[in-house]
Amino acid sequence: MAEWVQASSLEQVGRWPKDHARSLLWFGAPGCAVCTALAPAVLALAGRHGLAALYVDLSVLPAAAGHSQVLTVPALSLWLDGCEVLREARFIPLAELEARWLRLLQLRG
Repeated sequence: MAEWVQASSLEQVGRWPKDHARSLLWFGAPGCAVCTALAPAVLALAGRHGLAALYVDLSVLPAAAGHSQVLTVPALSLWLDGCEVLREARFIPLAELEARWLRLLQLRG
């Protein structure tokens, strides 16, 4: 099962997708009930697909919002081989997101 790694610096947020071939960045904040409710399902998705999961708490690293162009929380960014391939924010349809991720992997070969 996957585990969240808590982002500790803006540099780590920028480096994470480059250091992990398949990665997920989850942007949230403590006062966000939707973030808290979705986080376990997002982490389970990461575990099913071997994604390195980074949790970016925007109350701790507010500059990460501008750096990553995150305008609202929750926000999720999926990366494959250093390239962002999927991004969702606010209302995140996890089943649809997972289907799109699998399609990308299939197309990649």
